[in-house]
Amino acid sequence: MLKFLKTNRKYQPGQITVTDRNIRERLEFLRVTEDDLGVLLAWSDTCKGCLDDLIDKFYEKILSNTETKQVLQKHSSVDRQRPMLTRYILTMFAGRIDDEYVNYRYVVGAVHDRIDLNSNWYIAMYEVIREN
Repeated sequence: MLKFLKTNRKYQPGQITVTDRNIRERLEFLRVTEDDLGVLLAWSDTCKGCLDDLIDKFYEKILSNTETKQVLQKHSSVDRQRPMLTRYILTMFAGRIDDEYVNYRYVVGAVHDRIDLNSNWYIAMYEVIREN
């Protein structure tokens, strides 16, 4: 999964402790490993230092598109969403995927369903995160 971050350096592995068998199978299919999570955890301090810039670029991208801008403005605001996005991204660097992590993503997904956010936009925003 994170081959672009891997080096010869050794990292402490992260943890995958998800109880839902379907989620574990999905993680295996995606080839997400505890070693990958360890790499994310090792880079967390560096990435946290860039978090404000990442979030600025994330919302710049949203506001640059008419459809995504309208969805955001109809249901919320950047000021309201920014702390939630910060928390969401920080959980990616915790070095673990557990039931709490999965449940949080379900909550986010339920909100996106409720506001009828096209999943293509949601998935595309992960590219903004990855790029930054």
